[in-house]
Amino acid sequence: MIMDINPVTKGHALIITKQHYDTLFDVPDADMNDMIHLLKKAKNYLDNHYQPDGYNVASNVGPVGGQRISHCHIHLIPRYKDGDGSGLPVQNNLPHSIS
Repeated sequence: MIMDINPVTKGHALIITKQHYDTLFDVPDADMNDMIHLLKKAKNYLDNHYQPDGYNVASNVGPVGGQRISHCHIHLIPRYKDGDGSGLPVQNNLPHSIS
């Protein structure tokens, strides 16, 4: 787990494979199990350090799906009742074309 350098919200984390796989769909089952285990550990860490009210879990696949880096990773994005954790509504972070 690493923290995202351009977080959507406070505590936005990434689960990244050491072995290179282009997308989540390329990850073998054994490695996928390891990723899910790390995802759960990351959630526990974020629960203890940030106390979010919910989460988004996502993996973008392909350029049209929003994938900017050709290496598998899972976003774990904490969500807060007050917005992004900084007091700003989440909608302020979205491009105008989809808000």
